[in-house]
Amino acid sequence: MNMLSNEQAKLAWVQGIKIEVNLIDDNEWIEVSNAMTLNIFDVGTNNFRIKGNHLNSGEINLSTINKKHEKKLGTLSFLTSEIIETLGKHPENAMWIAIRQLEHAMIEEALILCNGNQTKSSELLGLNRGTLRDRMRSMGVLR
Repeated sequence: MNMLSNEQAKLAWVQGIKIEVNLIDDNEWIEVSNAMTLNIFDVGTNNFRIKGNHLNSGEINLSTINKKHEKKLGTLSFLTSEIIETLGKHPENAMWIAIRQLEHAMIEEALILCNGNQTKSSELLGLNRGTLRDRMRSMGVLR
């Protein structure tokens, strides 16, 4: 995978999204953050983490052991591969495409885990219910 240039990272930060790529223990990590969530992909093991940044959010880890404030949703290796492929092919749009792909998958997984209950799904994702419904509408997954 190609590392993002400082200019790409700077541009991303100016637009309100921060992207950092670091090499940790021979595993590539991509960190994407915005005002609502912190998302980390471990490409080496296809692990994924999302952490909401509000007081009651806790942490959701999709591929490791459950902890007190975590829920196990499964491994998103297919999504990780798609995002990595997108970063290489379309660097100018990669951050937006990757975030949209990730957000869509997370919303669908939360709805499945919560049996379609939007209130529980929004709590799991660290969003208010109205924001979840808006995002579901924009992605065509409103239930």
